[in-house]
Amino acid sequence: MATTNCKYHPVIPARWTCPECEVHFCSDCITTDSIKNKAHCPLCKKKAEQIRATNFIVPFWNRIPQFFLYPANIASLLFISLLALLITVTSLGGMFGKVTLMFCGFIFLRYAMAVLEKTSNGKLDSVDFSVDLLNHGFVLPIKQILVFFLMYWILKQEIQHFQFRLAEVTLYLFIFLLPAQIMILVKEDSIINSINPLYLFLTIKSILAPYLIMFAFLSLLYFSFTYVQKEMVLMMISGGISLYTILGIIMIATIVTFYTFLIMFNMMGYVAYQYHEELNYEISMHVDEKFESHKRTKEVTHNPELAEVEVFIMEGRVDEAIRELKIKLSRQPENLDFNTLCYNLLKEGGDKQAYLLHAQSYMNVLFKTGKKMRASQIYHEILAANSEFKPLNADLYLGFIEMWRSQMKFKEAVNLGANFHKTHPQHPDLVKIYFLLAQILCENLNNDKSSQQILDYLLAEHKQSELYEQINTYVQVMKKVS
Repeated sequence: MATTNCKYHPVIPARWTCPECEVHFCSDCITTDSIKNKAHCPLCKKKAEQIRATNFIVPFWNRIPQFFLYPANIASLLFISLLALLITVTSLGGMFGKVTLMFCGFIFLRYAMAVLEKTSNGKLDSVDFSVDLLNHGFVLPIKQILVFFLMYWILKQEIQHFQFRLAEVTLYLFIFLLPAQIMILVKEDSIINSINPLYLFLTIKSILAPYLIMFAFLSLLYFSFTYVQKEMVLMMISGGISLYTILGIIMIATIVTFYTFLIMFNMMGYVAYQYHEELNYEISMHVDEKFESHKRTKEVTHNPELAEVEVFIMEGRVDEAIRELKIKLSRQPENLDFNTLCYNLLKEGGDKQAYLLHAQSYMNVLFKTGKKMRASQIYHEILAANSEFKPLNADLYLGFIEMWRSQMKFKEAVNLGANFHKTHPQHPDLVKIYFLLAQILCENLNNDKSSQQILDYLLAEHKQSELYEQINTYVQVMKKVS
C-alpha cells in the first residue's frame, strides 16, 4: 500500500487529513490534544481526521534486523544470562534442578510477555526487569501456562483414543494459532477469548496476510534455533567431553533459547502495534523515531507549538502566521522560539513600526535567556533600519556597553551610553554606565577631556554612590599620568 505523505514535508508520512481543505499533515504541522487524541486543521480550524496508523508505522517485515537486535542490550542480556547460569548450575541437581528450571521458565515467560505488551503499545525500547514487574504481572504467565496445559490435555485425549491423525492435525492447528492466542491474552487479559476458536480465527482473519508472513518468520526462527539445539545435544551425548564442556553447552543453549524467544515476542508485539486499528486495540502511541529521522531531509521546527504557524508560512499566509504568533506571545511573552520567528517574519514584512516595536521586547528576552551576542546582532540590524534607535529598556544598556568594550566596539558603546542621565536620570546603573564610559574614553579612545567631564559630573552629582571613592581614585591616577 502506497504511503500518504505530508503536503508540507513530502518525505514524512501523514498522520492527519482535513476533508475540508483536502490537505494531509504530519505531526510537525498540526497541534494535537494528546489526551483526547484530537486535532484541528491549522488552515480552516475544523476537526481533522486521523489517517490509519499503517500509513506511518514501519511495516514489521522491514524491521527484521531490529527484531534480531532487540535482546542485544545490557538489561536483557544480563537478565537471560543470569537465568541461564542458574539453570546450568542446577541442571545436574535432580528434582531441585527441575524445580529451578520451571521457576526460571516462569520468570522468563513473564518478562517475554512484558516485552510483547510494551512493544504492542508502540514503545520500542527494551523492558527493564524488576521485582515490581513480577509482582504486578504473575497472573498473566499463569494463564498462559494453563492454556498450554489445556492444549496438552486435548492432544493427550486424542492420542489415548488412538486418534493419531486427528492429534497431528490438532497439533499443527495449535502451533498456527499460538501467536494469535498469546497476543490476545496479553492485550486483552482474557483467557476465554484467547482459547475461543471462533475469536482466534476472526482475529487472524482481520490481519490474515500479515499474520501469515509473521507466522512464516516465527516458524523459520523456531526451526533454526531447534536445529542448533539438536546439534548441541548431539555434542553432549557423543561422549569424550568434560563435565565443564557439557555445562558450557547447556549455558549457551539456554541463552540462545531465551534470546530467540525474546525476538519472537518482540515481533508479535510489533505486529499487534502495527495493526492495532484492525485488531481494535487501544495503544499509547510512540512512533519509531529512528525511521522518521531517517526519512526526514529537513526539520522545519523543533517546537510543536509552532506547527500551525509553520503551515501558514508555507501557504504564504504570513499575516495570519504573525497574528497567530502574537496570540501565543500574549500567553507566553518570554518564549524564545515565538519571539525569534515573529522577529524574522516582521523583519521580512513591510510593517516597519511593528518590526521595531517587537525588536524591543525580543532583545529583552534574549538578554534574559543569556543570549547577549544575539541581542547585539539584533541591535545592529535595527540600527540599519533606524539610526536613532535605542533600547527602551534601560536595564540592557550596561550589559551592551560591557559586551561591546570586550569586543573593542568602543564607539558603539559610547554612542549608546551618551545622555543616559537625561533619558534615565534615576536608573541605578547610571553611575556604573558613566564610569565605564569614562574608562573607555580614557583608556581605549584616548579622549581624556571627555572622560574628565564625565568623571567631574559623577563626583559632583553622585557623592553618595558606592563607586564614589573608586571614581575619585581613578581621577587622581589620571592627573598623575597626564
